[in-house]
Amino acid sequence: MNFSWRKKRSARGPQTAFLAVLLALGLTACKPPTPNDIGAKVMGSALKVGPNTLEIETDPALEAETLSLEGNMNMTGHGSPTGTAKRVSAGKYTAQGFNFNMAGDWILSIQADVNGKVKKADVPVLVN
Repeated sequence: MNFSWRKKRSARGPQTAFLAVLLALGLTACKPPTPNDIGAKVMGSALKVGPNTLEIETDPALEAETLSLEGNMNMTGHGSPTGTAKRVSAGKYTAQGFNFNMAGDWILSIQADVNGKVKKADVPVLVN
């Protein structure tokens, strides 16, 4: 019997492990996590590919009239949808027509400008 395939397979083991570690580091380095300075969370129904109405709750003490929004795909580094959420009441914001262009795990980056000071949050969302 010829077991030469085992030699080839075992020789690639360390290389494969090294590449897997590099890939994992690269994916986690796409975008470092941001502290949730504003207590933001996305509420409401399941998100879908296409236009969505986003309902965002924040710390009621947040006095920003609008929130800047940007969607980023954690795994691929894609970042296309952007928009603005308008304040409805204390701690409640709504964005109409926020358009996710593909299904998967997204990070919704939320930014509020309060008296010249920027506060941020990265909120994971799932788009079906």
